[in-house]
Amino acid sequence: VRGCNVKFPDNLHGQRLETEIKDCNQEVGAWAPGSDILKLPTWIGKPIGKDAGIVAFAIQVHYDNPELKSGIVDSSGMRIWYTPTLRGESASGLA
Repeated sequence: VRGCNVKFPDNLHGQRLETEIKDCNQEVGAWAPGSDILKLPTWIGKPIGKDAGIVAFAIQVHYDNPELKSGIVDSSGMRIWYTPTLRGESASGLA
């Protein structure tokens, strides 16, 4: 998961992109089956928003389908909880 400093055009939301997006260079976290992307104690926050340079997120997904089965639909997702109240400590250096 990467933070982006520009928003995507509406027609690109949820679409497959063939090239890496140069404006999405802030590492936010990584995921593997059975793990959380980024789980912080309640007193630590990860700044997002215009002033923090993160106004959108890009997710890179790798699929494994060695049997080339058709009709498989991915229902993965991501939730972000946010608050306008900044936390006492920042995890801005964590990924």
